[in-house]
Amino acid sequence: MIITIANQKGGSGKSTLCLNLATKFLLEGKEIVVLDTDVQKSIETFVNIRVDKNIECFSLFNRTGNITDTIKQMIPKYENIIIDTKGEDSLESRKAMLISDLVIIPSTPSQLDIAVLDEMFERVGEIQSINEKLKACVLINRIPPIPYLKEKEAMKDFILENKATLDIELLESIISERISLKRCVSEGLSIFEYSDEKAKKEFSKLYEELCEKFLNLETSKTQSSLKIS
Repeated sequence: MIITIANQKGGSGKSTLCLNLATKFLLEGKEIVVLDTDVQKSIETFVNIRVDKNIECFSLFNRTGNITDTIKQMIPKYENIIIDTKGEDSLESRKAMLISDLVIIPSTPSQLDIAVLDEMFERVGEIQSINEKLKACVLINRIPPIPYLKEKEAMKDFILENKATLDIELLESIISERISLKRCVSEGLSIFEYSDEKAKKEFSKLYEELCEKFLNLETSKTQSSLKIS
C-alpha cells in the first residue's frame, strides 16, 4: 500500500499527519517506511529525536526530484509506504500520486485552502485518468478545538459540491488544532504516545476509518505501545 499525503498549499499539516500515521503503523506492528520529498526535512528532525532517545522508529528516506525509481526500489522491500510531499504542485507530488494507491489531502477550513482544493481536485482527476487504482480522500484538518461551525460547514459543502464528478471522498474524521500535537513532536513522540486523550481519540478514529475504507487493514482493539527508555 502506497499512501501519498499532498496539498498544493503549505500549512495544511501534511508532515504532522504523516509522522503520526507512520508511527501508528509501527505501533500496530505493521511494516512501514516514509519517503519525505520536502526539502524542509521536518520528519527527519522527528526521527532524529526518537533515535537520540532510543525510541523505536519507522524507516525514513529523503528524496527530491525524480522519486519514481526510489519508490520502485521500496515496493518489494516494504509492505506500506507513506510519501510526504511539498506544499506546492511539485514534480514529486505528481510522481508520487501516479504510483500510489491512496492520496490523502489534508485541508484547513480557511478560504485560501478552499480555493486551492479546487485545483487539487483537478490535479487528482488528471492523475486518476492515468492511475486508475488511485483513491483519494479529503481530511478536514487543524480545526480549532472550539469549532468554527460556519467555516467547517462551508468547507464541507464546497468539497461535496465540487467532488461530485471525481472519485474523492470526504472523510468523517476531523483533526483539531491542538498544542499537544506540537509538543509531542518536539519530544519525539506521536500523539498515540502522548497524554492528550482527546487528540489521541481523533487520530485513532482517523486511522480506523482509513483502514476500513481504503487500507484493508485490521486495527487492534487495545492501544499498542512502545517501550520508551
